[in-house]
Amino acid sequence: MDAPEVIGHGSPMVEQFGEYRRRWPPELNAFPECLIESWVYRHWAQFRIEWMPQGALNWHYEKKSFSNDQIMQIAHFESDLRTMDYWGDQLFVNRARRGRWLAKHMLEHGTTPVPILVLRAGANVRHPRAFEGERILEPYQIVEGHMRLSYLRGMIRHKYSALKENHDVWFATSGI
Repeated sequence: MDAPEVIGHGSPMVEQFGEYRRRWPPELNAFPECLIESWVYRHWAQFRIEWMPQGALNWHYEKKSFSNDQIMQIAHFESDLRTMDYWGDQLFVNRARRGRWLAKHMLEHGTTPVPILVLRAGANVRHPRAFEGERILEPYQIVEGHMRLSYLRGMIRHKYSALKENHDVWFATSGI
């Protein structure tokens, strides 16, 4: 079973999340609620094209607590990780970036507003930006929440005083 389409995605006439959630099939209720909103609903086109065909609706999801050291072990492709670290550094030098709602929340609370999503390495899943034959990176790879991870990495590297010691993370395994 597939997730329903987000009506009007990418347009000013996108349906509200509450309406979308009411159309969510009961057969998919094991899929975490916050991922329905932060991943499926907000990133519909990407989710539909890149992740739904790889069985993301049937993966096993477990919310875990990751230490700051574990957060720094989350992998991504090298060029993307460099960009993410730049965004994390900008959190401390760019007033406009600090003024965005996500930055304000994370600087005030020392963690993310909702958990990021990582996929366990060794899964028989190909990241959409991977080269042919590459699989999910070790020990786990970011799937959703790139900006949240960028800011966390920046806060960790800059030893931000309000940084929490642990952060909620959705940990996925594919089983495929």
